[in-house]
Amino acid sequence: MRFKVIPCLVVAAVFTAASAQASTVRTWIKLRGAGGDAASHSYTVGDLGLMVTGYNHANGVLGDAATVSKRRNGLGVKTAGERRSLIDGRGSPEMTYFSFDKAVRIKRVVVSFMDENDDLVFARYNGSTLLNLATGLSFAEKRSGDGIFDGDRRDIGTVRLGPSAKSRFFGLGAGEADDQFKILAVKVAYEDGIVGEREISEEPGDDLPAVPLPAGGLLLLSALGGLGVIRRRR
Repeated sequence: MRFKVIPCLVVAAVFTAASAQASTVRTWIKLRGAGGDAASHSYTVGDLGLMVTGYNHANGVLGDAATVSKRRNGLGVKTAGERRSLIDGRGSPEMTYFSFDKAVRIKRVVVSFMDENDDLVFARYNGSTLLNLATGLSFAEKRSGDGIFDGDRRDIGTVRLGPSAKSRFFGLGAGEADDQFKILAVKVAYEDGIVGEREISEEPGDDLPAVPLPAGGLLLLSALGGLGVIRRRR
């Protein structure tokens, strides 16, 4: 019977190695925060590192460097002379340039300040050399503070990029004059050699924290509950 065990072990070892090579991590990278204006902003999620810089671009070809503005309502780009830090297509369109420390696929992008006219430009690079470009990617309405998607900071939209090609370098930006938004988060997928698929970060939730109930309110609820119990007993 021993001669049957060895092939099984070999097959199991090969299967385990193949599974390890095919393992995938899916994670959200939340880009908003209190970082302010800088030449770049860096992020780390699990074992994945990312640096975001800003540029002007012409059909995906990167031009002059621009300031990256990190705020609670999203990540934007500020060209010299601009007051607002939205990623916009006025004049010379603006682009956020994503440099990861390992090859990833960008699966989804979530933005704020969205209205019905906004579209996304999605670029893939080899270093700073443009490989391919997708334009006119429409955002689906996700959440609004007042139910009207008119470019308010509370107007959230999302676009799914599907099976995008793998790379370490990507661009997410504006293309047309009426495009303007900020990026809240991106979802990426990459291989890390660990068996099985993993989700290491949940989808971004609402920006506003839950409002705690005051202590007096808790006492009032307790009193009302007690009255209800007494009435049932009577």
